[in-house]
Amino acid sequence: MKILVFSDSHGAVQPMLDAIQENAPDLVLHLGDYTSDCAEVLCAFPRLALKSVRGNGDMFAKEPENAVFEIEGVRFFITHGHRYRVKMGLDAVLNAAHFSGARVLAFGHTHRPLLLDTDGLLVVNPGSAAHKKYAVLDLEHGGVTGRLCSLD
Repeated sequence: MKILVFSDSHGAVQPMLDAIQENAPDLVLHLGDYTSDCAEVLCAFPRLALKSVRGNGDMFAKEPENAVFEIEGVRFFITHGHRYRVKMGLDAVLNAAHFSGARVLAFGHTHRPLLLDTDGLLVVNPGSAAHKKYAVLDLEHGGVTGRLCSLD
C-alpha cells in the first residue's frame, strides 16, 4: 500500500494534485493547515481515500487535532504538531506517539521535511505542500518504509 503524506498546503492545491497523479497512492494523509484544500483534491480524485487532521490554521475545521488508526497492522499517530510545540523539539509528540502504540508518527507545522527511525517508530514530517514537499510511505508485509519527495 502506498500512502502520500502532505502538510501545510496553505491553499497550494496543485502540488498535491501533481504528486497524486505521479504516485497513484492508495491513501492520502493531510496533516493540517488548510484542510479545506482536501475538498479540491477529492473533487479531482473522487475515489481517493483521504484522512486529515486540523492544524493551527484550520480554526473552524471539523477534523480532529490527532488521529490514531491502523492500516495493514501498522498503527499510525497523525497530528499537525502545534499542540506538541514541535518547533521547540520533538519530545512531547514522540511521547504521545509512544503512548498511542504507534509505529508511524506523522506531523507537520514546521515546514521542514524530516524522516527518521527512532526505536522502531518511523517519524515523518513531509514539509510544506505549498513548497512542493511531500512524503511517501510504503506498507508491505507488516513493515513500513518512507521517503521524502519534492516536485522541484
